Amino acid sequence: MTETPIRVLIVEDDAEDVLLIRGMLAEGRTARFAAESCATLKEALETLGRRDFDAILLDLNLPDSRGAETIEAVRAKAPATPLVVLTGQEDPEVGLRAVQAGAQDYLVKGRVKADLLERSVNYARERQRIQQEAMLSESRYRSLIEMAPDITFRLDTEGRIVYISRAVESLGYSASALTGEPVEALLHPEDAPRVKRRVCERRTGERITRGLEVRLRPGGGARAEGPARFEHAVLSARGLWSVPDAEMASASKRFLGTQGVLRDVTDRKRADEASAQYIANLTAMVEVTARLTSCNDIESLCRAAVEIGRTRLGMERLGLWLADAEEGYVRGTFGTDGEGRTRDERQVRFYAGTDSPMGRVLSGESDAEVRYMALESGKGSGWLVLTPIPGRNRAAGILSADSLFSGRPFQGQAVQLLRLYGLALGRLIQTLRSEGERRETQAIFRTFAETTAAIVFISQGTRFVYANPAAERFFGHPQEELLGMDFWEVVHPEYRALVRERGLARQRNEPAEAQYEIKVQPRTGEERWMDFRADRIELEGRPAILGVALDITARKKTEQSLREYAERMEVWRLTQHQLQTARQIQRDLLPKSPPLIPGFDLWGATYAAEATGGDYFDFIRLGGDKMGLVIGDASGHGLGPALLAADASAYLRALALTETHPSEILADANLLLASDVGSSSFVALIFALLDPDTRQLTYANAGQASGYILGADGSVKATLESTDLPLGVDLTSRFPTMGPWTLETGDTVCLVSDGLQDSRDESEGGFGVARLLDALRAHLGKSARGIVEALFAEGTTFAANTPQADDITVLVVKVLERAVSRNGAPVRPTSEALPAAGQGPHSRGHGPG
Repeated sequence: MTETPIRVLIVEDDAEDVLLIRGMLAEGRTARFAAESCATLKEALETLGRRDFDAILLDLNLPDSRGAETIEAVRAKAPATPLVVLTGQEDPEVGLRAVQAGAQDYLVKGRVKADLLERSVNYARERQRIQQEAMLSESRYRSLIEMAPDITFRLDTEGRIVYISRAVESLGYSASALTGEPVEALLHPEDAPRVKRRVCERRTGERITRGLEVRLRPGGGARAEGPARFEHAVLSARGLWSVPDAEMASASKRFLGTQGVLRDVTDRKRADEASAQYIANLTAMVEVTARLTSCNDIESLCRAAVEIGRTRLGMERLGLWLADAEEGYVRGTFGTDGEGRTRDERQVRFYAGTDSPMGRVLSGESDAEVRYMALESGKGSGWLVLTPIPGRNRAAGILSADSLFSGRPFQGQAVQLLRLYGLALGRLIQTLRSEGERRETQAIFRTFAETTAAIVFISQGTRFVYANPAAERFFGHPQEELLGMDFWEVVHPEYRALVRERGLARQRNEPAEAQYEIKVQPRTGEERWMDFRADRIELEGRPAILGVALDITARKKTEQSLREYAERMEVWRLTQHQLQTARQIQRDLLPKSPPLIPGFDLWGATYAAEATGGDYFDFIRLGGDKMGLVIGDASGHGLGPALLAADASAYLRALALTETHPSEILADANLLLASDVGSSSFVALIFALLDPDTRQLTYANAGQASGYILGADGSVKATLESTDLPLGVDLTSRFPTMGPWTLETGDTVCLVSDGLQDSRDESEGGFGVARLLDALRAHLGKSARGIVEALFAEGTTFAANTPQADDITVLVVKVLERAVSRNGAPVRPTSEALPAAGQGPHSRGHGPG
């Protein structure tokens, strides 16, 4: 019984009812109560303002208040105090309205007994505690979501936002302003339809949306201060459905909406784009250089350079200005307008050394970027970039690009690409001015290709005709071997037909995909990947393929590792969910509390070695107020044994409805379990029968560890050894019943599974029977619960740092002085003392407090 009294405020205007309730509370079995009463709502509210109470018993019909208003007033004054309503009406609707108004329970006057009143107060306090913990847990979860960098959201059935985390503010929105808006408000217009379709398809199970890349629209109609932080995200979402109650199992599930997460991938996206741009620029420069080597004179070179620069390098307005070595000026002969049309030829003099952009470039100064007014009237202004085309002694010309029509400045890679193009053109112009330097033009390409980390090769027909050192290292073949091989020979068989088909089509000048990822098979035999880009060129008057690639093997392995990791995490999540379900099922098999039997103190507990275990215990009521005490141990530990123990528990409870003899119950259970277990599974179980009237104990033991009856002096009065094989081993087992033993005041009955006796310390020594009996004797002065907890503590201390290897279950019965009533007659146990079979627990150990 609890030492600290439970403070109860009785709000009741009927003095007789108050006296009756006080009397019932005074009979409390598990706790002491300190009651105080008020006759009116006003008095109750004043009392609640001065003192705190552990529970309130409230009559709905008071002189100054009636009905739900009474509950609302009390809940407003003491929101955290459990409330039980007292009503004189036997109408379930009255109780339901009371609970809806904030009460934890309701009782009908005239039908309340002491045990029912005590249980109702205790249950109300526990419900209030659980509700407060749930509210705290929800608050912590919401705080975690609000602090996360990912955007978490929930949509209604129409795709409107009903909740979105504060992380959306980094995108330039206000979370509150987005509430009620359609999800399209966050999305790029081109991505909105497919996202809308995905989130409204009510996806569950395998169809849950994962890793969908989307573009986000910064700002929007609810623009917050500060710049938008990202524009790309990965969307994961799933449909939310209602789960019917047990009594509504046949009802259809109802779609509630969609819940999802948006993860910022802008940095990764931009890195991918930068990598792709680098490959594109690299490929473009190699291709452009290779193409221009086929020009036979400077005029064709300049026209080809302007055209290729516009189409392959993406420069809308490109100009090539050649310098006149004698006169010292440049003439703008070649160029295109903003729509790609060739400009009219014109000649403009920009002398070297003059204070003008072209003059400074011709004089060898660094590149210039200036704002200028267009030469064509009425066209507005734009940005101009100038870079020299180098010659032997001075600039051979100027390469210019402007953004007259786009209005965007050239910067970064565009400027660098223009500079590299100018350098390449300078080499080509000088080569063409001297026929003897033609071979140098080819050397430009070779030098560029042989010093780059990119894989560069040329194939003609089906054969390699050139491979740079990076290609030799990548494929694992020296150049002399590669030049005698078909390109398809180094391609993995899975991609060989695809690459052959595209390569031949490209040489026939037919459309073919220019860039894709392929798997190759180097000489070493290992599988490697490359990001491959190919283009058609002319080599010695015949079509050929110029290929440029980067080794992406490491990236592909990383992607595979990430996919495998995600799959393992999903399996782990499902396993944890299954274990949680099994754990809850197993807990539901154990008693919520031990029976309250006058003259006896009972307690039992199970300590599983893993999330679920094969041990269990039970208190089973048989006819004539007799009590079955059970400890079972399914072979092994984990999910399988837990389910086997569940079967055994169900069979014993069912058989106890018709059988009263331990041997008969175990014999029938043995036949039933034989059909459930395999050849390597069994259940060791002891079934002891306690008769509270005669204080006699009998038992049958199916292979379970021995139980013990100890006297008040610690002597072993009886050892409850095994009487037959475990259940499920032999269909012919009969499990003889042993006893009876008459229990005396001060005796202690201890049933224990083999997990405690088999505990090992670091030296692999066992806990054993002798140490178990010594531990029992050392703690005989404690309550049944104290003995159970002390035995487990002894085992834990003995094992030290050794992990618990098996489930441990202990059940203890202490024999107290026989309780008598006022007339001197022995008090008989009542049926209310034992919970109905099948009720689940909320803790792993049970007994009187």
